[in-house]
Amino acid sequence: MPFVTRVHRSQIQVTSTRISTRKLRKISNEMEREARILASIGPYSTGRLAKSIHARGPITSGWTVTAWVGSRLPYAESVERGARRHDIFPMGAPHVYRFYGQPGYKDAPQLKFFWRKAGRTVFTPQVPMAPGTVPVSHPGQKPKRFLIRSAGTIAVKYRMRLIIYDL
Repeated sequence: MPFVTRVHRSQIQVTSTRISTRKLRKISNEMEREARILASIGPYSTGRLAKSIHARGPITSGWTVTAWVGSRLPYAESVERGARRHDIFPMGAPHVYRFYGQPGYKDAPQLKFFWRKAGRTVFTPQVPMAPGTVPVSHPGQKPKRFLIRSAGTIAVKYRMRLIIYDL
């Protein structure tokens, strides 16, 4: 007596999509937890970046199931990838250095920020704030790589191949 086997493509697609969605949801949630831990460790960690990391998805489109893990904070990318040395001026202000006592100092747009070393809020038209510190503006920062490292940890755990696309 012969046995007949029928494969229904649509049923295979539905089943594989369900399995992929469940697996990707589990992976993205674990990556979110890992990235939050890594983002909260180290210097200058206030916890705001770690709290902002969220997983989105999974979203199914045809045979493709996609999920994202990341943060919408404007400085999240510079913490992840690092930042070069750069000057800091108020938004919309001309990039002209004005130092205390010079003409136009009081009329210049001001930056307001909490200066950790001074332990107080500072108002200034630019960073650096003194003529002798012009080449020493924002010194930059090393990349923290909290997302890449968490993706690597999860990839090893689930024996997945990790491909990093630099956008």
